[in-house]
Amino acid sequence: MRKDLLTASIAVLAFTSVSLSQNVPNGGFEAWTNHGSYDTPDSWASENDIVILSNPVSVVKSTPPNSGNFACQITSVKLTNNPDPGVIPDTIGVIFTGTIGLNGVKYGYPSTLKPNWLQFYYKMTPVANDSANVWVVLKKWNSINNAPDTIAIGWLSMAGTVSTYTYKMINLYYIPANMSLTPDSAFVMFSSTRLAKPSLGSQLWVDDVSLQTTGINEINGNANLISVTPNPASSFVKIGSALRDAYSADIYDLLGNRISVYKFENNYVAFSTEGMAEGMYSAVIRDKNGSVLTQKKIFVAR
Repeated sequence: MRKDLLTASIAVLAFTSVSLSQNVPNGGFEAWTNHGSYDTPDSWASENDIVILSNPVSVVKSTPPNSGNFACQITSVKLTNNPDPGVIPDTIGVIFTGTIGLNGVKYGYPSTLKPNWLQFYYKMTPVANDSANVWVVLKKWNSINNAPDTIAIGWLSMAGTVSTYTYKMINLYYIPANMSLTPDSAFVMFSSTRLAKPSLGSQLWVDDVSLQTTGINEINGNANLISVTPNPASSFVKIGSALRDAYSADIYDLLGNRISVYKFENNYVAFSTEGMAEGMYSAVIRDKNGSVLTQKKIFVAR
């Protein structure tokens, strides 16, 4: 897994700042460009962009989709002519937001959004014990250091056969030192196979990719009525509420797994962070009927 993260970081660290934009471009994979014998999804780069080097096609538009007209199907293939063997595995199946052209590779797309999570629908048919992986990174160009600062990251590994389109979300972890920064770039990448130990023929279907800043959000002002102290936390967390209807706090990890539920008593809940790994968690505040009132981020650091 460490090699997977290291290999992916080559792309993640390479993309630089660009100008203003909106959500994930062509996240529904409805727009494709035909190149005669194959198609490429607009605003996404893949091995299809080096088919001209006599490499096989790895990305195709797929039906039926989760919604709309098309989804994206990614199959890990063996490159016939690898243009950069020191960086690109010979067996690979990826798509990422960006472009591959005569002037090289451009990673990411312009965005100033500060989302809570990346969501998408997927299904997959891995070979043997292979796994699919997803990365999302937000960055801002630092003109003093002449390099981008990482603002938020998210990563997810998925294993096992999934035969029907299934919803998935990745919570973003905001780097505490850079939380006050507004990003200027976002990068999203899907891989149908492990990058460190890839398998030939693993398949991943993806559709309806988007970064979410609404839903379980803070736009309704309720977040200002919830306090989290200390934050970051090392040994315990206290969540205070000035919301009369606050009934429970559901704690979720970065993979979207609910790890615990606490009920408010005297307008607060308190719990130990012992046993919780360092990183970002989400506290979803609900009323007695289970409706979401707001969400707060909790950081555990020691």
